[in-house]
Amino acid sequence: MIYGSIEYAARWGFRPHPDFRLAQQVLDPPEQHPRTGKVTFGMDGKPLYVSGPYDDARAIVRQLERTAGQGNFDFVLFAGSPRPTGLALSELWPHTSRPSLVPNLGPVPLG
Repeated sequence: MIYGSIEYAARWGFRPHPDFRLAQQVLDPPEQHPRTGKVTFGMDGKPLYVSGPYDDARAIVRQLERTAGQGNFDFVLFAGSPRPTGLALSELWPHTSRPSLVPNLGPVPLG
């Protein structure tokens, strides 16, 4: 799944974080787990971006607009996530067919 997600993201012009080179050391080589096509990525056949707390949402949406095309991707912005100065939600909404805004529910307990 990890290597499949990297390949999927590359279709839209995204590369793994530089730290992946180190993290990759604990994974099997990709050829040991050939892709079967049973795991799919995105949603409804389109890329789906879910904002993270340190993402540059503007840059990510612009990248998706360049590679997938306007209206050909979806995203979820979490309320309360830091956004680049001056980024208004209305600035992003025209770029997706189904914009979503969900509350930031805070950390999820893991245990």
